[in-house]
Amino acid sequence: MNNKNVLTVGHMTYLNSEVFYHNLAQGPWNLVACPPRKMTRLVVQGKIDVGPIPIVDIFKFENMLVPVANLGVATFGPAKSVFIFSKVPISDISGKVVALTSHSSTSIKLLKILFSDYWKVGNLTYVDDYEEHDAILLIGDLAIQTKKSGLYRYCYDLGTAWTDMTDKPFVFAQWVARTDIDNGLLEQFSSALHRGLKMSLKSLNKIIDKRRNNFFGDDEIRNYINNFVYEIGHREKQGLRSFKKILEDKGI
Repeated sequence: MNNKNVLTVGHMTYLNSEVFYHNLAQGPWNLVACPPRKMTRLVVQGKIDVGPIPIVDIFKFENMLVPVANLGVATFGPAKSVFIFSKVPISDISGKVVALTSHSSTSIKLLKILFSDYWKVGNLTYVDDYEEHDAILLIGDLAIQTKKSGLYRYCYDLGTAWTDMTDKPFVFAQWVARTDIDNGLLEQFSSALHRGLKMSLKSLNKIIDKRRNNFFGDDEIRNYINNFVYEIGHREKQGLRSFKKILEDKGI
């Protein structure tokens, strides 16, 4: 058992995660900002105790993690911030070069499933997101900005494609903690996280005031946040199991 009396909490800075942090009460915890992939690495290394990490990383390290308050980031239908942008229609993408975001292993694996099982395309070459490409996978605030910019002729929402294919929600990330964290401290944080989320969803105007900028108008922020499911219930867990089974069957 870890004898730390202060938790190090991973802070996901994406707009869709602001609801977790905006009204999080002060307590024996400190926030450390980092993107999804880095957060997983820091949790595994013991440098972060608690945080929302990508689902595929939870599958990989599930023996050292426990869920926190059954909270996460899920959608039933459009994710509105996880897009494959393309210079050609998706039906013509076979044999093309696809650049992948460096920020999310979950979205990368989801994209590969959708390419093979939903869009029925293949023979793709994958490169880093800074290399020349015919299509690119982007997530988060950058994906929203890119969509609004109109840089790419074609744009496809991975959340929409998954739900159309499976009729299930997709869980992109879930709050977890290391198994060696003190239970009392974790329960204290879990309660604070849940209370803070409920307060945030009831007072979105404060988040809108904080996050309003040239890319995000008031109604856009409100509709975007309300589009997500933050409680991982029975339906979301069904989606998780389906995703995990497809990954295992395909060896992805």
